[in-house]
Amino acid sequence: MSHDPVKRCFERAFRDYGLPEVIRTDNGAPFASVGLAGLSRLSYWWIRLGIYPERIEPGHPEQNGRHERMHKTLKADTAVPPAPSLFGQQLRFNAFRRDYNEQRPHEALEMRTPSECYHGSPRSYPRRLPPVWYPEPYRVRHVRNSGEIKLNNKLLYVSQGLAGQWVGIEQVGEDSGRLWYCNYLLGQIDHRNWKVIPAKSTCNASPGTWATNEHNLKKVLPVSSV
Repeated sequence: MSHDPVKRCFERAFRDYGLPEVIRTDNGAPFASVGLAGLSRLSYWWIRLGIYPERIEPGHPEQNGRHERMHKTLKADTAVPPAPSLFGQQLRFNAFRRDYNEQRPHEALEMRTPSECYHGSPRSYPRRLPPVWYPEPYRVRHVRNSGEIKLNNKLLYVSQGLAGQWVGIEQVGEDSGRLWYCNYLLGQIDHRNWKVIPAKSTCNASPGTWATNEHNLKKVLPVSSV
């Protein structure tokens, strides 16, 4: 449930298999937080890598039903009862992985195995984080260590999880604007009440609906290394 060890696991997976377009999770740590739009340091990192962090609705595990069903099979095959040692338990997990991915056909895959259907992502894990881009009309602001940005000569609290990052502001009306981190909509800025109304993660979102067009964009520096 801690950020650093989970991030290291994702780094290994991304190096081996490439970057996905979407990662769907529940609303627990370290995938989500009580901060702006429910995002965490981990999900901000995903966004920077061009991955959409998609969260299921609280109390609706059926929205991630395939994953939950896999857990049911995993637990039944490897942990009832558990092995007497960590080494023995890992041997069970290894055997399960081979059987589940390479030997046992799946009805949902028209009786094929996952290994017959799987292919790696064409997007490789970058050695450095990509730069932040915003369309030219956007106003770009740096998030202070306090989690605030300076806008219209006033401080506006955004999120401490974004400290040190650059956000973009899209003006949509006299009294409102949209707040973006990279190509993820964080929320609506209410200029009259001087606050950010958080956006909600969209389940089943298509990356094509949230990715920005890289033409006519403005590059924001500095760029942090991974």
